Amino acid sequence: MSSGSFTTEKQITAKQDRIWHALVDPDLTCQYFFGTRVKSEWRQGSGVFYLNPDSSVAAEGMIVEIDRPHRLVTSFTPSKEGGWDPCPNAPPDTVSWQIVPNDSFCQVVLSVQGERAEPLSGSWEQAFSDMKNVVERC
Repeated sequence: MSSGSFTTEKQITAKQDRIWHALVDPDLTCQYFFGTRVKSEWRQGSGVFYLNPDSSVAAEGMIVEIDRPHRLVTSFTPSKEGGWDPCPNAPPDTVSWQIVPNDSFCQVVLSVQGERAEPLSGSWEQAFSDMKNVVERC
């Protein structure tokens, strides 16, 4: 299977720090990332885990780049036990979030690169739309 890419962007009516907080706060990720709570030490090289309500790992990766509150880049691999990985033997994808402030909103760009990018593009788009809704209503 060949490597693919998926990129989407949204204008979110919120401050940059609020959007960043939505990416790293487990109380917020569980509201938009398929019920999972994110867990990490939020340092370059540290692991990042998306935990199901029963504390099993839904997906995991490593922080490749972190520049709070502007940019977050992680590797990403769905759990093999979850059954939702369309490419179970593929190397981790790379997921990047870029948050660019504007006057009354931020332009947020989500990019996914790797073999799962296109097969999971609908899931990424849904999570991104749900994150926008969570951030804007808070």
